[in-house]
Amino acid sequence: MRGSRRGWLWLMILGALAATLALLVARGPDASALVGRQAPAFVLPRLSGGDVSLGQFRGRDVVLRFGSVACTTCDPDFSRLLAWQRQAGQGLEVLAIEEGQSASVVRLALGGTSAGVPVLVDAEGQVAAEYGVRRLPVFVFIDRQGVVVDQAVVGTRTGLWSQATWETHLERLRAADARTAPGGEG
Repeated sequence: MRGSRRGWLWLMILGALAATLALLVARGPDASALVGRQAPAFVLPRLSGGDVSLGQFRGRDVVLRFGSVACTTCDPDFSRLLAWQRQAGQGLEVLAIEEGQSASVVRLALGGTSAGVPVLVDAEGQVAAEYGVRRLPVFVFIDRQGVVVDQAVVGTRTGLWSQATWETHLERLRAADARTAPGGEG
């Protein structure tokens, strides 16, 4: 009897490992594989109505923040994102992409509060998969040429960075802009 329990336990462990591996393969490449490449194009519904495409921000820096209302470390308080966008000034657009939930679930979870930044809904997780998002929350920094400059998983309990960490990633984005500007290195 004891041997059959161990056998079942090992079978369950192997099944869980196989399922995890299948999920990782299905999710696509790691987001870091996109650094230096053109950002995948997308069109997603905006929570407040209408569609938003990445292409409409060409010529501006874009920061994508992938999160989910079901994520325990994805802070649903978007005021920090709005503050960061305002601090960075013109030429930067911060987009909050909520993945894995329908618009009605996201709307309900946010309780009718205004996010201040565009909240896009990736209900099926297709855009997240194209960006190689495997853990949440993740920030992807895209320069004004549409190239992924940086990506980072937020590894804090709150799902938010310190101001200094945000500024470090933003500096990488600005450095990429400087290289591609007329008279720059690139």
